Amino acid sequence: MRRVVRVFLATVVLAGVSAVALGACSWRIDWPEHRLDVFITHESETERAGQGEQVEQGASADAVIVNDLGFEVRVDAAYLVTDTVTLLACDEVDDPRDLPGFSLRTLTRALLPSAHAHGPTTPTRLGTPHVEALVGASSRSSHPWRIGEFLPPPGDYCAVRLDVRAADDDAIGLPADVDMVGRTLYVRGTYLAPDEDAPNENAPKPFELATGAAFDIELDKVASTTGAAAPWSFPRSGAKTGRVILNKNMAAWFEGVDFTDADPEQTARAVLLNARESIELDVELGS
Repeated sequence: MRRVVRVFLATVVLAGVSAVALGACSWRIDWPEHRLDVFITHESETERAGQGEQVEQGASADAVIVNDLGFEVRVDAAYLVTDTVTLLACDEVDDPRDLPGFSLRTLTRALLPSAHAHGPTTPTRLGTPHVEALVGASSRSSHPWRIGEFLPPPGDYCAVRLDVRAADDDAIGLPADVDMVGRTLYVRGTYLAPDEDAPNENAPKPFELATGAAFDIELDKVASTTGAAAPWSFPRSGAKTGRVILNKNMAAWFEGVDFTDADPEQTARAVLLNARESIELDVELGS
């Protein structure tokens, strides 16, 4: 009798599991195959306007930037780590949208402690870290880098969250010339300090900045006038495709940075915070 009961219970459990699995599969199969390809670019304002490349405003073989304090900065190497990119449903976004002109960008300006964070990849989350070169032959100033795709379930989405964390030895794009493991940002080059009294005697000085500090940012506003404004809606019938583009222009990275500061870690964190504030989002949606 006990054997019969055990067999009966096992049959019931297996039938229940099968029903749940089949139900889940059939429910997922019924979804339209929405797809958003995710790209990273390092375009300058001039390049985004289609006017060609200008060294002073973006990535190139060697980027030259003059900041607001008058320092002329020549960047020979620059790397930034993208850890995860997440498409956020509107009910996941903590945003008081009843405030006119409010942007998610203003919620948090603080940097986070250094951290390694490998997360899972899901239909709305890219969990593979990438190390991006912002100058040199590997930069993405004119060739967007496709890092993955979102396959969003039907619903409304209101923001894209970008997490920057320290790279580990599994990150894609680890450079040969710099050890990026444990770092989120690395910049190397020379600077020319402003010297109105003796401009010809002011020689360039080398600098090297690195930090493992982390940040995240939620972007809900598109940069271009042709981009699709949030919410981005994906219906339960009819597949929808498009692109998510995250642009990281180095032109503003050195604003307010005094290269004569004796604390290189604080200088690196200031550059990283500027990098956070300069990230732009574009979303292009087709039919």
